[in-house]
Amino acid sequence: QASVYNNHPAVISENYFLQIGEETGVIGMMLFVGILLMIIFRLYDNRSDSFNILMLGITSGLILVSMLWFSLSDETLCFTLFGLLAFALSNNESNIIRE
Repeated sequence: QASVYNNHPAVISENYFLQIGEETGVIGMMLFVGILLMIIFRLYDNRSDSFNILMLGITSGLILVSMLWFSLSDETLCFTLFGLLAFALSNNESNIIRE
């Protein structure tokens, strides 16, 4: 852990998902990965819309990059990504609860 209150050498995992696991525990990491998987599956279900295909590619690419670098820790990138994902998922017909 990289902290000013820690007198040990900093431990940085260089993997965004492992870093979330170190900071929030296994449950927090599972929740984060579950949310990302739910987003990807919803985008894939409604792949007839070209914007959803674009967002699926961008999200998948950023997830792959996050395994080697802290790409989602950049606030500008993260807010833009999740704002566009909210827009993409709000237009999906799969969001309607079916009987």
